[in-house]
Amino acid sequence: MNVFKITRQSKAGQKRSSKWYGKVRSGRRWRMVALYSDRAASIRQLQELQKIEDQKASGIITVATEAAAKPLTEHIKDRLSDLERQGSSPKHVYTMKVSFNRVLVLMKWRTLAELTADNVAKLPDVLQEEGLNAQTINRYIAHLKGLVHWCQKRGRLGHDPLISIQKLSEAPRQRVGLTGEQVNRLLAAAPPERAAVYQFAVLTGLR
Repeated sequence: MNVFKITRQSKAGQKRSSKWYGKVRSGRRWRMVALYSDRAASIRQLQELQKIEDQKASGIITVATEAAAKPLTEHIKDRLSDLERQGSSPKHVYTMKVSFNRVLVLMKWRTLAELTADNVAKLPDVLQEEGLNAQTINRYIAHLKGLVHWCQKRGRLGHDPLISIQKLSEAPRQRVGLTGEQVNRLLAAAPPERAAVYQFAVLTGLR
């Protein structure tokens, strides 16, 4: 494959590019690509780029194949930006961002292809070791499942790899009544009009 250098006209005269360039055929069109300063390396790169284009044309490489190899952080960034455009609250977007960042640090996932059922199934144990409760872990799982579903709708995934992932069982929250001392402190600290309401609730057993 041929590589070439570009000559540009400037006030000082003609100047030849330091990098080599080449042309890659994509369908019926040709596009020019910048390569390297080394000619041999440029030829190898041009051959690799053309091979990828040929695989795309034959269906070996699809949009989903390319997306699966991209950094997971790019998909997360696109997902959060889409939520912002849809009007999600800044707090909700921030909460999702924090959970994604924590998961990536703990699990060391790099690409979308690593979001498999087997990998995500390990997440609850890791998060429990970090001290998170079942409710918080389920929120993290929901964020991941939402990301995968969004990628599937966008054509970035051909299927949902997390469809078999289930949430953890959450222990029901137990209500604990106030002690006499706590009631007294509450009534003493509350404004008079609220104190009367609290006292009525305590005496009648209302929650």
